[in-house]
Amino acid sequence: MRGAWMILLINSAKADESEGYGEKMIFCGQLRRTADVFPCEDCKIHFMQHLEDDRPESVVHMKDGLFGWVVRCMNSVAKRVGKKERDYHILYPMFHGVGMIPCNQKCTAPSGTHKPGLDGGGRFTFR
Repeated sequence: MRGAWMILLINSAKADESEGYGEKMIFCGQLRRTADVFPCEDCKIHFMQHLEDDRPESVVHMKDGLFGWVVRCMNSVAKRVGKKERDYHILYPMFHGVGMIPCNQKCTAPSGTHKPGLDGGGRFTFR
């Protein structure tokens, strides 16, 4: 997973956990702002089209609706570009519950060597 998807998954899980409608709508605004700043024009157009075809605002009332929206969007992109789609049921525990483990290596590890995955206990980590 790339950094942008990680941020969207983390922020969507946090927005879903919030009690208020406002925080969920703020996240929807962040999604639209993200589309505005995509450096790749093709990606920008596809993401904006996804925002219109499957509006995130329509799922704010659903339990874990925004997280599910991000996973659907991510898988839509993966399918379009021929990459592996992610399983919602595998991603969900990585971003909910006890929380993510951001890294299991010392900060002195060479750049680019951290790989996202699950540790032996099924928790999200970088290897």
